[in-house]
Amino acid sequence: MGRTARGWPRGVRIGIGVGLVVMVLAGVAATAALTFLDAEDRLQVVRDRLQVAVDAVGAGDIAAADDAFAQAEDAAGAAVGRVRSPLVRLVGFLPVIGPTVDSVVATTEAADLIAGAGRQITASLRDIPGGLDALTLGGGGEAGWLDAVQTLQDPVVDAAARLELARDLVEHAPARTRVARVDAARTRLLDELTQINPIVQNGAALAGALPTLFGDEQPRRYFLGAHNPAELRGTGGFIGAYAILIAEAGEVTISPFTPTQELPQDVLDEDTAPTATFLERYGERIAGNGTWLNVNLSADLPTVADAIQAMYQAAEGQRLDGVILVDPFALEAMLRTTGPVTSPDPDVGTLTADTVVPFITTEAPIALGFGGERKEVLGESAQVVLDEFLSGDVPGRARIDALAEAVSGGHLLIHAADPEVQAVIEAVGAGGGLPEPEGTVAALSLVNTTAGKADVWLDRTVDWDVTLDPDGTASAIVTVALSNGTPEDPSLPRYITGPADHIDLPPGTSRPQVSLACGECEPLQVSWSDAGDYGYSVHREAGHVTIVTSPVLEPGEEVTVRFVVDIPRAWGRSGTGGVVTPTFWTAPSILGTDVDVTLTPPPGWAFDQPEQDGDVRIDGGRAIIEGTDVRELSHELTLSVQR
Repeated sequence: MGRTARGWPRGVRIGIGVGLVVMVLAGVAATAALTFLDAEDRLQVVRDRLQVAVDAVGAGDIAAADDAFAQAEDAAGAAVGRVRSPLVRLVGFLPVIGPTVDSVVATTEAADLIAGAGRQITASLRDIPGGLDALTLGGGGEAGWLDAVQTLQDPVVDAAARLELARDLVEHAPARTRVARVDAARTRLLDELTQINPIVQNGAALAGALPTLFGDEQPRRYFLGAHNPAELRGTGGFIGAYAILIAEAGEVTISPFTPTQELPQDVLDEDTAPTATFLERYGERIAGNGTWLNVNLSADLPTVADAIQAMYQAAEGQRLDGVILVDPFALEAMLRTTGPVTSPDPDVGTLTADTVVPFITTEAPIALGFGGERKEVLGESAQVVLDEFLSGDVPGRARIDALAEAVSGGHLLIHAADPEVQAVIEAVGAGGGLPEPEGTVAALSLVNTTAGKADVWLDRTVDWDVTLDPDGTASAIVTVALSNGTPEDPSLPRYITGPADHIDLPPGTSRPQVSLACGECEPLQVSWSDAGDYGYSVHREAGHVTIVTSPVLEPGEEVTVRFVVDIPRAWGRSGTGGVVTPTFWTAPSILGTDVDVTLTPPPGWAFDQPEQDGDVRIDGGRAIIEGTDVRELSHELTLSVQR
């Protein structure tokens, strides 16, 4: 055996050298591990402080939120200092430990960015007299609420940029390491950033659009329609009364509400129709007494708004800058912030959050009879609630909450003629348009065809079964279960229970026009549980293939309508992975819509989600999404080939 000059065999010296290196690296790794543990403790402080800050914002306590964000920022900064230490960087070069180090560093730096973004917003709010209360109509002190909004825009834009950078850091960090806790923390943070980033970005965009929307440079005029889902239309309900809302320099005035039937009739033609297809499909029904009551037969508010704006200019000679629709549920949300509101009209009396919906949809029509009187009551109710809600007496934060509730439920819909403002309105979910027609989508709307007000008692549930094929296509069955709960009460007037006298159907019978918009789908079959053959038609609307049928339900009867379709580009496949985003949408109704979505993966594929992930659960290999009182439901699901 060979020896060196000092008498040690070369192999022994090499072994000792390797051993010493391993011992040094082990010591470094142990020290780095302690550093990680310290950083992890600090990150837990960050998470706790961030939750405190979020809760404080929800409670309107901006000072407490700012303090909590500051504490989170300090803890996050300390954690970043720990994970950027030379020891951690040295360990990061080791191939086994390196991915874990990279993930921890990315998560820690992202936490620092998140805390800083929150602090940036709350610090700016602290500088605005009145804080959150200054950001809505009537707030902002002498400078005005629009000035307060614009003051906040730059900080929110900067915060959005920080959050986007944080998401990029986490997204590009290793998804799989040797430490399950690290992987779970990364996944959770990425999910949270994916949810919150669009909200902050939309807030920044909204801050930029509000001055234009509220007439900062020139007055804006909007058609303000009160619509009633007791008689369903595509966007929610027939528009029985309207007013003109004028916004100028952040101030809002609303003209008295008037029955829409007092507007000039028969103004839909080739010049006022938004498209030739719209005129061909709806022209006969948007005529005579139905000119304004049927203008929103389409479920797509941008299309309807284009028609209203053009028709109003033809009827009244005045240009509109947009359309706003509110229903009784929007008034309910507002009344929860204002408290009871009393109208000078004795037929309206005092409205509360608990009474306004049944009063408008059922009680007033029964008590006051058919015709203009009850439509004036609809407008009068909207008038007194809006006047009180928009006054300076309601805290701004409460108004923000009420508006958010009304928008999320589809009860407050807005369309702006300005395309840049409209893009922001759509981004925040107030646009009322059908969803984009790409991918796997099902949009359901119902229209009353019997001229009654019995949709108060029309219930519906939806089951949507989608079977994905390996080539990116899919087959789908949309089952709509309808139940007519109209009371068989002879004391109820025919104009409530329907049908109208000229319709030869028994009292209380419902004949809804059921429309399914399904993107680029190919209709295969429409069937009914009662074996009735009502036929169906196929149209194009807002980029969608739309299937329309009209089942008949007598009081107490249930009917199930079954749509069978093929979807040519249902999901995106890339090699051994893929993504599908099922999107369900519906117009609001009195009783709401419960939805069950079931997706079956292609043979040999499986969904990557955990067994329970929020609203999504995996059962027998299928992804199941359940929603109660759904306005819109959309989830991105990933799947992969199983080896």
